[in-house]
Amino acid sequence: SWERLALPPLLEPGGAGGDWTAQVVGTPYAVALPGGGLRLFFCGKPSAERGGMCIGALDSPAGRLEADAWLPAGKRVSGSASYLKGMVESPLEFRSGEALDNLTPNLKLLGGAAAVSAALVGGFLAANGVL
Repeated sequence: SWERLALPPLLEPGGAGGDWTAQVVGTPYAVALPGGGLRLFFCGKPSAERGGMCIGALDSPAGRLEADAWLPAGKRVSGSASYLKGMVESPLEFRSGEALDNLTPNLKLLGGAAAVSAALVGGFLAANGVL
């Protein structure tokens, strides 16, 4: 169950995220870090006239929720190639003990794509009198 804490908001336009969140800040997503810390990802936009939506991150190394416990996790990123590359190449150390099954979902996708392709080819051949 969830419990509402009597703490001031962490994310406000122009607040912890800085001036690049002056118009919009939201879509928070918290991730537990190894060692008990927290990382909070969120979106922000500086103004209606300037810039698009950006992604920011704050870290709470001790896992505390108070506003003074959060530090910038790095500079803001706006979908740059290095950011996207890091999302793909970053190790998932906190999941290293899990036995991840990547084969089954890929085989299901392949089988589904083959069935749809066969149905489309069969329909095309039947519609043209070949079958």
